[in-house]
Amino acid sequence: MYIYKDFMTDEALASQKRSVLRKLWMNIGQIDVYLIFLSTGPDQFDIIHTGVLKQKHYPKKDLYLLGAAKGWESAALLSGQLYESFRQKYDKTFFSGDIWRDRQTLFRRF
Repeated sequence: MYIYKDFMTDEALASQKRSVLRKLWMNIGQIDVYLIFLSTGPDQFDIIHTGVLKQKHYPKKDLYLLGAAKGWESAALLSGQLYESFRQKYDKTFFSGDIWRDRQTLFRRF
């Protein structure tokens, strides 16, 4: 798994950012925490509950983590904020190809 260098969280998880990442690293379950990943499909982002990552055969190796939020609604709002920040950075509305191209500089190994 790779993590975005400017990893974002919502207000509810802002003080627990390190704890969320540590629990994710140790594969500890977290209640009501949703993660925002760079999508490999036609969408820009994927919102996945942390419980999904606990599955034994879930492909975690090639995931690109952008942010975390407490609750699905908050994750949807955070993905909107991520969308706006990337839209301003790349000055276009469909930027996932640019992120994939720049992933060496934007992400670090988790």
